[in-house]
Amino acid sequence: MTDKICGQKKNIIDKPIVLNIFSHTCPDLTMVDLPGITRIAIDGQDPNIEKVTKGMAARYCGDPRTIILCVLPANADMTTSDGL
Repeated sequence: MTDKICGQKKNIIDKPIVLNIFSHTCPDLTMVDLPGITRIAIDGQDPNIEKVTKGMAARYCGDPRTIILCVLPANADMTTSDGL
């Protein structure tokens, strides 16, 4: 689905991919998987990629009902992470 919406050139598009799973035994939850904050655009990406990724994170994480799970690489210093 990602390739269909974004293409195969590693582009990031501010358009959600919605996956609905229905079950009478599960609570109602919405999960949003955001891209990491990207600073340097590669070929085929928007030159303003940092602004796009930061804007997406701010919009989704700004909701007070949101539970945020921030995933960081284990080999990086967490004090320098923009995600935190």
